[in-house]
Amino acid sequence: MTIQNDRLTILIVDDVAINIQVLANCLSDDYHIKVANNGEQCLQLAQTSPLPDLILLNIEMPGMDGYEVCLNLKAIESTSDVPIIFVTAHDTEDDEEQGLALGAVDYLTKPIQPALVKARINAHMELKRQRDQLAKMTFNDELTELYNRHYLFETGNQHVSKALRHGHSLSLLIACLDHFETSDQVALKELLRSIAKLFSEITRNEDVVAYFEKCKFAILLDHCELLSAQKKAEHFRQKIARLEFRGKSITASFGLAELKPEGEHFNLLLKRVEMALYDAQNSGGNCVICSEI
Repeated sequence: MTIQNDRLTILIVDDVAINIQVLANCLSDDYHIKVANNGEQCLQLAQTSPLPDLILLNIEMPGMDGYEVCLNLKAIESTSDVPIIFVTAHDTEDDEEQGLALGAVDYLTKPIQPALVKARINAHMELKRQRDQLAKMTFNDELTELYNRHYLFETGNQHVSKALRHGHSLSLLIACLDHFETSDQVALKELLRSIAKLFSEITRNEDVVAYFEKCKFAILLDHCELLSAQKKAEHFRQKIARLEFRGKSITASFGLAELKPEGEHFNLLLKRVEMALYDAQNSGGNCVICSEI
């Protein structure tokens, strides 16, 4: 799913309440603020919506210190690219080099100078906006605002490798609108946006929903075995069948497959899904066909 929020989010991590208050007072007018009091809470909130666009991370904390938290954040796929700025009372070159070597983008020293903090944060947030815009242009479909085919292949290979490495299930489905023909391109675009909105609303945050090609949508279902994926696909099919667009009933055919536990490339998984979709369309459409493992 894709979630859009114009107000960027900063996660402040510090075990001292007054330090959090000082930073929050500097930034709360311009950004949504989340707060964590220790490293474990930071790791949890960093993966909880709204996801942070930047993390201000204190180094000196009991238990898990900032350096260890940073290493953990960089090892988690969903947080690995979130910019981290270390905040510390130490300002030696060795400390700064260590932080930057771990993947931090900047270093702020205490006591906090509000004007300097605002300027540095604003600069990094502008870079974040530019990176996000570039990623959107590269990986998002302009019409539906879903991920595009290129992103599906990019992330599909990553998800397959991760599933095989950790031994968890992964399923892929493709839905294709049945027998929908119109010369009215405006109407077609309106319909595709409606279907895209429907899929975005009824899928999980961890699912990858993409506009695959003409009238086809792909959904990558992580931690989802074939039977569960089949139930989801049937639910999606029924939701689409209840739609009516400009006096016409809408139906869709679904092809579905689960990643083979002994291993296969994403391209092979996709090929099995497309063959199942072909069978669904040749069976009259408006149905779900699974490719058996």
